[in-house]
Amino acid sequence: LNLLKVSNLVCDLDEFAGHFRNLAALGLSNSFDITGSIQSFRKTPLIEDLRLWSTSVVGDVEVFRELHHLMGLNLHHTHVSGDASFFEHCCKQLHELHLWATDTTGDSEKMR
Repeated sequence: LNLLKVSNLVCDLDEFAGHFRNLAALGLSNSFDITGSIQSFRKTPLIEDLRLWSTSVVGDVEVFRELHHLMGLNLHHTHVSGDASFFEHCCKQLHELHLWATDTTGDSEKMR
């Protein structure tokens, strides 16, 4: 399984990350019943596209520094935090980044 898109789900991210290590794309958006920490994605190093907007996920965006395959990241309206300015120098393939309405700080060309 490399693509998973689900709606109206009640879950914790840790449940997914441990079972789908080769996951390339994940869409679990628009459900505040989705909880857990984005730190879970350390277990999915091949993730390319991640869409968790309008969920109750938390964590420091620093976890994405090591995800070198990441091309799309949408975390708007979540509870993520941290200094996101590192996106400017890592994640070279990242072409879509949405962090508005989060607790992230910093500035990067990719954030504009």
